[in-house]
Amino acid sequence: MSYAQNALDGTRIYFEDDGGAGAPVIMYGGLLDAVELVRGSDIAKALQALPDEFRLVFADHRGLGRSDKPHDIEAYSMRLRVADAVAILDELSISRAHFIGTSYGGRLCFGVGEHAPGRVLSLVIGGQQPYAMNLEGPLARVIVEATSAMKTEGMEALVEALAQV
Repeated sequence: MSYAQNALDGTRIYFEDDGGAGAPVIMYGGLLDAVELVRGSDIAKALQALPDEFRLVFADHRGLGRSDKPHDIEAYSMRLRVADAVAILDELSISRAHFIGTSYGGRLCFGVGEHAPGRVLSLVIGGQQPYAMNLEGPLARVIVEATSAMKTEGMEALVEALAQV
């Protein structure tokens, strides 16, 4: 098993490197998508069919899969999450890479582009946008109400609240 250690807080991040001489591609899935799920995605399968062109690296987010799971909310700041991605690059002696991310992984890719642009060859992002959530908007209101309902009434209340969206 391969791990990179974040230089800022020591968190260990699990990754799998398929190796090869092609252009490095770091792949991240959504909030609950561990390496195994990302490997099975359509885009991963398409790139795996081109081993001479791409060196694929699959990574678990901090708090997911085989990566460390810090308990403090501050441990999930974008600055630290980007440092996780940089730690993987450093561990593999990769100066710059293509980053592919979906959903939560897409959000991280926007962060890498913002906070470590010198490490980026390109960003391929799906299911995410680069703008901060409007905390006064209807989506934020629904999320707050749904999670509050879950805390007092259980998981069924969360599912029911989100089904109304």
